[in-house]
Amino acid sequence: MEFLKSYFYTLYTNCLALIFPPIPDDTTIVSVTPDALYKKIDQQQTYLKDIDVTVHSAFSYSDETIKNMVHAFKYRRQKHCAPLFAEILKDIVHEDIAEHTVMYPDQPLHLIPIPISLKRYQERGFNQSELLAHALSIHFPDLLILRTDLLIRTYHTKSQARASNRAARKENIYGCFKVTYGSSVKDLHILLIDDIITTGATLEEASKTLREAGAKSIRAITIAH
Repeated sequence: MEFLKSYFYTLYTNCLALIFPPIPDDTTIVSVTPDALYKKIDQQQTYLKDIDVTVHSAFSYSDETIKNMVHAFKYRRQKHCAPLFAEILKDIVHEDIAEHTVMYPDQPLHLIPIPISLKRYQERGFNQSELLAHALSIHFPDLLILRTDLLIRTYHTKSQARASNRAARKENIYGCFKVTYGSSVKDLHILLIDDIITTGATLEEASKTLREAGAKSIRAITIAH
């Protein structure tokens, strides 16, 4: 089984490299290995009390390597970062799955990436959280149900990084998520995935939307905090 996981991980990474070859300026990032990332783990739990959601993050965004990798992943089409991050995040996800199984035996956990707007998708050509979710789901084919069809972003918002404080971020993101028409999240157990948590406004808004639509429990994972 471990051999097959390693094989598919290598195949997945190589396919991404062929389709989206590394940009020359990102050669340092391309050379980062899972072993190097393991040494940079700085786990943190953030509790969003207003919606009763715990967010687990693997790295500190203040680390220059992590910051550069996340930035390259999001803005410079370095999609090979997805399986690299997933290789580290899988340990945290495994812990979440174990806790969930104890609390809700025989009830599956649905993996939902935070959606981006159509405009943002057209600019980037992909949703980095969705790509990360796909990379993670490979590690848990029987334990996670990947759902990219349940939650959508209804309108474009300015980048959260441009908002000056938490209040501004909450206002910027307010009301922008919606459960897809014709879909249902009632009684589902959900694991949200995003790249970074700063104030938590984005995850709060997404979780609130899912709660109001009937989701039974929500957890969240991010690359960095």
